[in-house]
Amino acid sequence: MNHLLIVSDVRLHRDGLAHLLLARHEFASVLTASTFEQGLAIARTYQPAVVLLDTATSSALSVVRPLAELLPSCKIVAFAVAEEPENIIACAEAGVSGYVPASASADDLVHVIQSVVRGELPCTPRIASSLFRRLGSVSNGDAVHPPHVRPDEGSLTDREHDVLILLERGLSNKEIARALSIGTPTVKNHVHHILGKLRVMRRGEAAARARRHEEAMPLRMR
Repeated sequence: MNHLLIVSDVRLHRDGLAHLLLARHEFASVLTASTFEQGLAIARTYQPAVVLLDTATSSALSVVRPLAELLPSCKIVAFAVAEEPENIIACAEAGVSGYVPASASADDLVHVIQSVVRGELPCTPRIASSLFRRLGSVSNGDAVHPPHVRPDEGSLTDREHDVLILLERGLSNKEIARALSIGTPTVKNHVHHILGKLRVMRRGEAAARARRHEEAMPLRMR
């Protein structure tokens, strides 16, 4: 195989995974990046065959689309993923090729990488069922966006619009969760979707976009 790139803001994760994969001789070289910007720069230069993306890093999924556009043939694998259907669906919608659960072992990680390179997606029957249900809802038109959503806001859903407004107000994920009476992991998924749809990489950039649309619908507390 060619190069592999690990993107994580936790040095222990980067160095540990790099050491593990180099010892397995799975890739010619293993590169690391601590930020998304650095990861994109390295990817542009070395064109890795696989990118391992740490989903524990804030707004991690927002880098998937820029990476895919830069390297269409690159396989992007999300790791440290909480294996719940909504998290896996968020990864799939962002455009990842595969995922490694937070509970996975080193052997599991290598197995997923090898499978993804072959064009396969290892997952549990429960996750496969959730993905098929999601595909079915999209094909049946259940995911049609509300008519008030503006194309320049990335076709945000009502709930994503609510989260975006609270991001603009400077609230943390926990504060947004309390304001909207939803779980913090759910807020994190919404933020991932918002950043991806708006094609930005940071919460501040999304907040700036919201400020440019002050005439948008008011926040709907549900």
